[in-house]
Amino acid sequence: QLLGSSEAVELLASTLGALTALESLDLADTRLGDKGVAPLLAALPASLSSLDLAHNRLTDEGAKAVAAALGGGGSKLSSSLRLSELSLAWNGVGPRGARALGAALGASESEPDS
Repeated sequence: QLLGSSEAVELLASTLGALTALESLDLADTRLGDKGVAPLLAALPASLSSLDLAHNRLTDEGAKAVAAALGGGGSKLSSSLRLSELSLAWNGVGPRGARALGAALGASESEPDS
């Protein structure tokens, strides 16, 4: 079942925090789903610049979780991800998810680099 199980997601999330120099992460085709994406996004290190979430059965809810991690939608994360590359190809993201992502990307572009 790949990352579709909550136990696998929890294990990976607990490991990601220790990878402080991680720059690129390919989670394509891992069956992550909407429920699995939020805990992983919360655990990603600030060093990450490239994230591939293609073909993961994500819908608008998953896209909204990504948007929140990017700093949009009143994110509760202590620091927003600053990705230069993000793939959400081959997912079921609709107009609501796309709007949330667009708003998050617009907000991140207007923030000064630290």
